[in-house]
Amino acid sequence: MKRVLRGKKLIYAIAAILLAIMVILLGHGYQAIREARQSLETVKQSAASHSTIAITTRTFSLAPDPGEKVWTGPAEYRDICEFDQKLYAATSAGLVVLAENGKQLEQWTTADGLPSLDLTAVVVLQGDLWIGTADSGLLRLHQKSWIQYLPQNPANRSITALLPTPQGNLFIGTRSGLLRYDRETFSPFFPQTLGRLPITRLAADTDRLFIGTYQNGVFIAQSGTLQHFDKEQGLGDSMVTDLNPSAEGFFVSTPSGIQEWNGRFLPIVKDIFVTSFSVQPPSNIVAATYNTGIVSITPRSIKIQQSSVKPMVLKRAGNTLLAFEGKQSFYLDLHQRWKPWAQSTASLSDSNISTILRTASGELWIGYFDRGVEVLNSQMQRIWQIQDDTFFCINSFSQDARGRVYVSTANGLAIIERDKSMHIYREADGLLSDRVMQALPLDPDGNRVAIATAQGFTLKEGPLMKSIYAFHGLVNNHVYSLAVNGDQIYAGTLGGISQITKMQVIASWSQMDSGLTKNWVNALLPIGDKLLIGTYGGGIQARTASGDWIRFESLPKDLEINPNALFSDGQYVFCGTLDRGFFIYNIKQNSWKQYTNDLPGKNVTSFSTDGTYLYAATDHGLLQLKYDKISTIPDLH
Repeated sequence: MKRVLRGKKLIYAIAAILLAIMVILLGHGYQAIREARQSLETVKQSAASHSTIAITTRTFSLAPDPGEKVWTGPAEYRDICEFDQKLYAATSAGLVVLAENGKQLEQWTTADGLPSLDLTAVVVLQGDLWIGTADSGLLRLHQKSWIQYLPQNPANRSITALLPTPQGNLFIGTRSGLLRYDRETFSPFFPQTLGRLPITRLAADTDRLFIGTYQNGVFIAQSGTLQHFDKEQGLGDSMVTDLNPSAEGFFVSTPSGIQEWNGRFLPIVKDIFVTSFSVQPPSNIVAATYNTGIVSITPRSIKIQQSSVKPMVLKRAGNTLLAFEGKQSFYLDLHQRWKPWAQSTASLSDSNISTILRTASGELWIGYFDRGVEVLNSQMQRIWQIQDDTFFCINSFSQDARGRVYVSTANGLAIIERDKSMHIYREADGLLSDRVMQALPLDPDGNRVAIATAQGFTLKEGPLMKSIYAFHGLVNNHVYSLAVNGDQIYAGTLGGISQITKMQVIASWSQMDSGLTKNWVNALLPIGDKLLIGTYGGGIQARTASGDWIRFESLPKDLEINPNALFSDGQYVFCGTLDRGFFIYNIKQNSWKQYTNDLPGKNVTSFSTDGTYLYAATDHGLLQLKYDKISTIPDLH
């Protein structure tokens, strides 16, 4: 009945405005017509703002799991607030709890039950802790119970900003518009204007809500109306990085500096990429920048307080102003000097992992997308690290029986001895390209090595290099993956698969002439008499020795398999995907499982094992999973 009455009131309101328009048409001219249309639009958007959005809720608990552990790089702090006499930080490495002096007390990750490792915002509203995630919606701690709110629209699951109000409402900025929680329901806020805009910042005073966007400037909601400020009104850049209300207007920062709106935009500081700022009474502004550090701005001067070439961000925790720069953090003391604050306790140098290898000696080699190579001992302690022009972007690892590790990089192939001495091979040494995707030793001593490059296939025999490419019949020059079965070498390329014997291409398969689902082949793995094939966008399939092509009906058909992300321990095959976790193939039972729940990231790039644990690398860290947990995962049907 309440909905019917509300609907009738809305109809009456719209009818009244339509009647007003008719009167205006007869007597007041075009300008009044335009104002009436704007009023009608406000009523429509206000009505839409009271419609609810579909939300799935579930409860969860946080508790350490002895069968799992997540290893990450230094936490990137996104937001921080006071709660329960502690500081709670939303970070790239989960939820971090700190003492006032910056000492880390706890860290909760996906291995402990957190739905996402990638946290973006944290606030307190009426005694409850609210946390925004990059991919899993909202998390709420209510009376010692955890609740997850997952919007049906995936774009609304990516939370970018949170703002509690004294009235008990929560405004939620997302990658696709602004939502409002009124203690009972979630509803879109001005959806026709803001519905698809990525929100970057939220701020408010007693009667105004300030909304910063990624590429559409600033909006101000007040008394049911929405004002817009962008380049046409004098804003320096449409990308808003921070907002702060003022008595007469507001301050706003963008990549072009800081401005104040007071009837018109006035420059405070120009030509500085400001990421965030804090207004310090009476007339001082402290600003964090993208590549300058922290600057102090007064009406008379601009001074660098803390120099840095890395992006920095400011956050306030109670009365303390904090600054975060990668793995470092600082606080502003009473003398306006920045002092070190929290210290990183990360186990890894970085979280964006491209490949891993557990060696026969028990070392865990970790290759990063842009941070080189790190080696941990069996106790997961760092024992060696290298990062330079060669060891920068790491594509894959392999090992021979002598313990040598073959490191395929974007700038050559490195063969590293057990004592960490090495030899590096590039185009000048006979490779077709410096960009090496994979290298597989073909004998125990590594005398013969098969090498996949961006310009073709190379066979290293002792000091000699022999190569073939499209001119010699290779289906495509860009070789992503290799598989070896006896004297047969299979090359997965951007254009299909080629079978190579004695440096001769004896067969090739593509979408045009075979059962291959996609030409872009990222991963190959021989399993018995089958060749398992991982494609980009065409899922996983197999080819038998007799030439039959097999599709796995229980798997999604459009899976995007990551380069060389097929790994077998003899019992299972593990397959890493771009955004759906990893899949597990039971070889004997011919059945598949999917694993997503406790991963640090859904982009799974590589696997290794020590017999007790499976290690799964992702773009947000490393999962260590006890083997007995695999059997508890239900099969796909």
